[in-house]
Amino acid sequence: MEASIFLKRNDLLPIVSAVLSDVNGPLDLTTADVKFIWKNLGTQKVRTGDAVVVGDPKTGRVSYTWAAGDTKDAGTYQCEFEVSYTVGTGQNEVTTTITVPNTAYIVMVINEDLA
Repeated sequence: MEASIFLKRNDLLPIVSAVLSDVNGPLDLTTADVKFIWKNLGTQKVRTGDAVVVGDPKTGRVSYTWAAGDTKDAGTYQCEFEVSYTVGTGQNEVTTTITVPNTAYIVMVINEDLA
């Protein structure tokens, strides 16, 4: 498992950014709700935050900006984006979800800071 995101404890940069896609190319995020999810492999604690669509939603580009407390625990994390679409109305309303990536995880390492 090779990490692709590195931070020190309590850092709020870098912002996480990605282009979400499947086998057909970038996902159209026009009506989507996108979450960034990260799980500490040591404690198994899962955290979730709202990702933001960047620019044209048809390009699949999203970002997640860390909030205070998001990076307080050092460790190795598995991360993913969860994209939800709601279609229909009333009793016919259905929510479908796709997780990106769906074949592996984004790996993040939060290192201890010196002070």
